[in-house]
Amino acid sequence: ERTQHHALLTPAIATALDEGARITDNTYRRAMAAADEARLVADELFKQQDVWLLPAAPGAAPLGLTSTGDPVFNRLASVLHTPAISIPALTDSSGMPLGLQLVGARGKDDDLLQTAGEICAALISSVNPKR
Repeated sequence: ERTQHHALLTPAIATALDEGARITDNTYRRAMAAADEARLVADELFKQQDVWLLPAAPGAAPLGLTSTGDPVFNRLASVLHTPAISIPALTDSSGMPLGLQLVGARGKDDDLLQTAGEICAALISSVNPKR
């Protein structure tokens, strides 16, 4: 897409692809080795913790349908190959959602979904205790 249809890409995607194309093989290999090491560290941490709780994004969801917001906090789960799920938690002053992201251990997707369901139920009951 970058070489054949560059003009059709959004500026953000075109910039990201152009930056990625400038990465050397040596730099890429070092980054992959660091990611492998980070996965092993995460595996050890998850022996003591069920989930990690992070913001889903640095702020509220933007207005409109052109973007879901900055995905910067999802990069951790992506590089670690861990499951992640975002759940609605709060809203900002304009009523836009502020989400929470739960990250679970590799291969423990079902456990993460179970925990997310329990947290969602607790959030709902705290807002509407009659449910």
